[in-house]
Amino acid sequence: MGKVACRSGWRIAVLSVVFATALAAGAAQAQATTVQEFYTGLSITAFPGQIVAGPEGGLWFTAHNPARIDRFTPEGILSEVFIAPGSNPQGITVGPEGNLWFTEPGHERVGRITPAGAVTEFASDGITGEPEGITTGPEGNLWFTESNGTIGRITPAGFVTEFSAGITGSGLYGITPGPEGNLWFTEGSKIGRITPAGAVTEFSTGITPGSEPHDIALGPDGNLWFTERAGGRIGRITPEGVVTEFSSGISPGAEPQEIIAGPRGSLWFTERAGGRIARITPEGVVSEFSAGITPGSEPAGIAAGADSSLWFTEETGQIAQATLLGAPAPTVVTGAATSVTRTAAALHATVDPNGSSVSDCHFEYGSSEAYGSSAPCSSLPGAGSRAVAVVASVGALREGTTYHFRIVSTSGGGTSYGDDQTFTTSSAPSPPSTGMWVGVDVGGWPSSVAGDVAGAVSYVRLDTAGSIAGWTAAGLKVINDISGPYSSNGVSSINASQWAANAVAWYDANPECAAIEVLNEPGNSGFWGPNAGDQENATAYAHLLKVVHEAFVANGRSPKILASYDGGEGPTTWGEEVFSADPNVGSYIDGITMHSYGGTQNRAASALGSRYHIEAAHAQHPDIPIYVTEVGWPTAVGEPPTGDSLQWTEAEQAANIFGFVTWAWSTGYIADVTIFNYRDYGSNDWYGIESASGAHKLGYQALHEAATELPLSLEPLPSVE
Repeated sequence: MGKVACRSGWRIAVLSVVFATALAAGAAQAQATTVQEFYTGLSITAFPGQIVAGPEGGLWFTAHNPARIDRFTPEGILSEVFIAPGSNPQGITVGPEGNLWFTEPGHERVGRITPAGAVTEFASDGITGEPEGITTGPEGNLWFTESNGTIGRITPAGFVTEFSAGITGSGLYGITPGPEGNLWFTEGSKIGRITPAGAVTEFSTGITPGSEPHDIALGPDGNLWFTERAGGRIGRITPEGVVTEFSSGISPGAEPQEIIAGPRGSLWFTERAGGRIARITPEGVVSEFSAGITPGSEPAGIAAGADSSLWFTEETGQIAQATLLGAPAPTVVTGAATSVTRTAAALHATVDPNGSSVSDCHFEYGSSEAYGSSAPCSSLPGAGSRAVAVVASVGALREGTTYHFRIVSTSGGGTSYGDDQTFTTSSAPSPPSTGMWVGVDVGGWPSSVAGDVAGAVSYVRLDTAGSIAGWTAAGLKVINDISGPYSSNGVSSINASQWAANAVAWYDANPECAAIEVLNEPGNSGFWGPNAGDQENATAYAHLLKVVHEAFVANGRSPKILASYDGGEGPTTWGEEVFSADPNVGSYIDGITMHSYGGTQNRAASALGSRYHIEAAHAQHPDIPIYVTEVGWPTAVGEPPTGDSLQWTEAEQAANIFGFVTWAWSTGYIADVTIFNYRDYGSNDWYGIESASGAHKLGYQALHEAATELPLSLEPLPSVE
């Protein structure tokens, strides 16, 4: 990964403040705005660049001359960390672990700085171009553009992968996550899209040639918005690739620069040559603001701060804050319905409180646009300045019926109503066929509960089982997760030959076993020590898989052998390391496993489970079946999130389970979905489809419906040749 330097140390300066009280006059729709410039003492050649709000409340920005990363507080205190001269830091973003990551095009490096000011730079081995823009991807890695026509990915540990196939131009700059789990970037006179697996699609239709798309951001409407620096326009591209350009309201020669999704449900951008900042609504209405901004100051980077404020850098050495006056009504966008069954559905939307506390949030629904029924959002979206995903579960619906619904939200600024959307409930179960396995993880529960489990599913995942006779007698198929023995020294501490011999002996005693899972989450540091995610541990795991395969072949046995691909840590980085250690791993196994919990950062994404990780794994190994041997949603509402998921109501858990299973079946390449788990335990690990007392939750019935209504069976899928 090439760490070249680690250092720390802030230089602190207290700044004088100049207040600019004039109001900007924009279009009729614009809110009044005040601008306050902070004279930092930086030289006119310092060139402050991109800026981002840090997790601790400070504003972080890059500066060129001399090269450094600066942190600025709303109270006017500037802290500086100088880095290698000539590195010309450019892009900056908040990483998945709470640090700041930045690009150094001058030295072809990517850097990381902690909130305490400790810097680590990752050398250019693996980076072939000049890094420019940088963002955090949906799978927890950092993605960056390179001016030579390459997209780079760097893990939090510093491992770099580059992607250039499918990119036909150069001059890449801006990059942002899209609404569908991909990354979007600007490129020459095109917009590009890259999947987490590295597949690129380019879009140019509708973009004026020579317009130089520069920066790009995800808007509150679910589309991607980008600046056209040479064209003096703002562009919008839908996830399907349809482009619309907007120029009305933008002054000639403005040179739009950086763009972000900001307060008031709008996009905000800087006009470098025009000396202004501007707002564009999702409808394309532009308002420009110049009062209080020093003429010729060349606004550059822009970031959303607290309390409906915006912060932007000026290349002449200032930092400025724009504050919007007045509290508007929430900005609402009705989303889609998911997990639709014969009688239930989950309704989704986004609500931007626009800095004012939301007092009510609910969905109206019914068989016409008169609605007639309502369901509260599972939680209020708070009082922030960004779009928050909300959801409500509705039940007791009629089969085969089209329903209308919309989001409604109220704050001190008024009430907003979303657009009408529709969904249709199913009218009958699908006919059975052969296909995907559906089951539940019962861990170490005894087979005395097998009859109860069989009421929901047709197979179970056991943790290092003894005899499985009690389970098979109840008609259940078994995956045996031979999870350990765990060791803080990693997989290399296991005697591979002895482990394989024990597995063969166990299978001889339990030949009805459907599949054997080789170790539980071998890339998880909680089970396998602090170096679990390292290449050395992945290499040891690849060796174990080979030895296990050879042992079963030598003894004339052929159970399905399943290998962990996400290592229990989410992204596919672990699997890539395993296959890198031994490219023949695919010939040793019959499937790869994923533990696809949805995480705790975004409620809408958490409800889906980490489907993008599964899609990435399939893209990397399309001929190997995927077994999702753990996925689940706990129901300890009011308790803290677990390490893997937010908390959900029992109705939401049921909807999430049904939605995930139906989606998995629709892919055609997922061989198994195992819901974690059978019964609740602990204070907040209430993942069970039953409570700790054994009472069935709604998830029990949802899992039963998913396992019986879809074209599912327990017939084995073909093994990998």
